[in-house]
Amino acid sequence: RRAYLNTPVPGLDPILTISRRFGLHQPLNSYALVVWLTVAFLLLPVTSLAKETDPFHTGAALLLEKSFKAKTEGARLIARSGHERAVVILRTMLAGDLYYRKKEKDLVFAERDGREYRITSALDDSPLGTTKKRKLKKVNVNNRLRGELRHLISGLNLSHPDAAKRLAAVEQMLDTADAETAGQLAPFREHETDPAVRERMDLVMA
Repeated sequence: RRAYLNTPVPGLDPILTISRRFGLHQPLNSYALVVWLTVAFLLLPVTSLAKETDPFHTGAALLLEKSFKAKTEGARLIARSGHERAVVILRTMLAGDLYYRKKEKDLVFAERDGREYRITSALDDSPLGTTKKRKLKKVNVNNRLRGELRHLISGLNLSHPDAAKRLAAVEQMLDTADAETAGQLAPFREHETDPAVRERMDLVMA
């Protein structure tokens, strides 16, 4: 058995010194290295799977797609994620000011600074320096997607923990109140606890 464990595996001898890079006192034999690499490889998908099942980041990735159907699903995922950046991303997208870097494929906010644009990450607001406009691509929206974005933003505001935010969202609906608006408000009215917000909701739904 000991002889078997120490028998080199063909093709792996050149990489036995990898063990030294990980702080091991003695180099791994070929058999042990195969086991170690196998375990490490099996663990890699765990991180990838976690990212894929994260609705906020999955939704953000879908906004980079050309398909408006994919963008719509991306916007919905972002809204459902409950992430603190959800509203600002959807609002910026609705305003036509959401971009992504062509090379890095990441969503950014861009503000003109002379001949360049100063950009920040849309996902965490971290500064990313300046870049040329040609390196940016706008996240385009059509009329149907605009309607969906308004619906999602309203839903997020109506479920905000701050009653003042909820009241402001209801106030915005007064001028465009219709049967569809009333239907949207109904489930929020059922769970609303603030009297002032409930009163305005009733007015919109009347």
